Amino acid sequence: MKNSSAWSLNATYRAMAVLAIIFLLALNSFIIYTDYNQKLIIQNTHNHGTSTSAATNQAASSIPAVSISISRELALLQAKQQVILYSAQSIILLALCLVLFAWYNANRRVKATIRGSNERQLATLQHLQLRTHENASLNKINEQLHTCHSAEDAYTIIHLTAKMLFPSLNGGLAIYDKATKTLKTVCQWGEQQLLQASFSPDDCWAFHHGQVYVVNETKKPVYCPHYASPPGACIHLPLIVLGETIGLLDINSRLGIAITEKQQQLAIMFAESMKLALASINLRETLHHQAMRDGLTGLFNRRYLDETLPRHLEHIKRNQGVLSVAMIDIDGFKQINDKYGHESGDEVLKFIGKVLQQTIRAGDIACRLGGDEFLIVLIDSSLANARPRIKHICQLIKSESLVIQGALLPQVTLSAGIAAAPAQGRNAKDLLLTVDKALYAAKQAGKNCIKTFRLKKSAIV
Repeated sequence: MKNSSAWSLNATYRAMAVLAIIFLLALNSFIIYTDYNQKLIIQNTHNHGTSTSAATNQAASSIPAVSISISRELALLQAKQQVILYSAQSIILLALCLVLFAWYNANRRVKATIRGSNERQLATLQHLQLRTHENASLNKINEQLHTCHSAEDAYTIIHLTAKMLFPSLNGGLAIYDKATKTLKTVCQWGEQQLLQASFSPDDCWAFHHGQVYVVNETKKPVYCPHYASPPGACIHLPLIVLGETIGLLDINSRLGIAITEKQQQLAIMFAESMKLALASINLRETLHHQAMRDGLTGLFNRRYLDETLPRHLEHIKRNQGVLSVAMIDIDGFKQINDKYGHESGDEVLKFIGKVLQQTIRAGDIACRLGGDEFLIVLIDSSLANARPRIKHICQLIKSESLVIQGALLPQVTLSAGIAAAPAQGRNAKDLLLTVDKALYAAKQAGKNCIKTFRLKKSAIV
């Protein structure tokens, strides 16, 4: 702005200089013309006097009248030559002024063109720098998301990156919960946090259309009902990968503020990077869950037990602690399968898995070893503490009446064997052999009972 003002001031001064030169040229021409007229009048007066004297003294003068006429013509010719010379000088100066003025205008246009070109190049450079920064941020978030070990870590990175990419806008991320078939908001950013904590995919027009939904109209806009209060403008980006719904990315603004085309394109790029990373994390967690969990009961499997039990035994060895292990078997499970079908048997297994998950402590481990056998690792529990807890679980299952596919199943009872470490086994292999012997003793004792292995008495009671 300062440079343009200086340029305007200089242009004014230059125009005034050109006008001054033109005025001086006009004044010079006027002076020349006046001087010429004065000389012409003087010459005429002199010639007239000479002619009068010659007429009076004609007889005495020896100069003929023709000589006087020639002198007069020569004087007039000299005066005309001077006028022509001065006029030529004035025309040359005027031409030079016009050339200078034309050069000045051309120079000004060239400078204006160069200045406009520089401004456009600067704007292009700034735009490219901004795009480079945005692409670098997207690449960085893509790398960070693919190194996340859990979805919660990914949500934190998405939250921080969204605040950086859209500093003047609000937004949030909602993740699809397969169990409840709803979208649950996991993070929001900006001055206004408008997304509801939980809502159905049917509440969002983006899922109705299966594509990005943008609202930028100021007159009678159609907002989705999942907002707690209406925003200004908004863009909803459904996160869908190979037909599987991952979640929803929402970007919105304050009332009266639109979302620019550039911001919309950036949001689409952000969503593309995000949904692929979240799909990868979900797949990794699913595979990990399948590798460590039993698909039917949801309990940990034998592989998980083989990895974690040795670590717990090493821990109690260093800290001189104790833990107990209980192996449980369903009494008469084969008869249930044979009489009521394998589907009913599966329901019994699911029921027992659910009870174990609800009754054990947070630090304990419940596993399905295979078939109808389960194992519970009771951390920091001696045999005296473990036995009543296992008894409570057996009684709780026994007291339930199971109706599956309209048929009332017989009472489900359990047999259990208990052993403690390090007294009955310092490593996982010895401990599992010991507890297996205690379970076998419970089966031999008539089932529906609990047996504890006691090393000092060399007996199972």
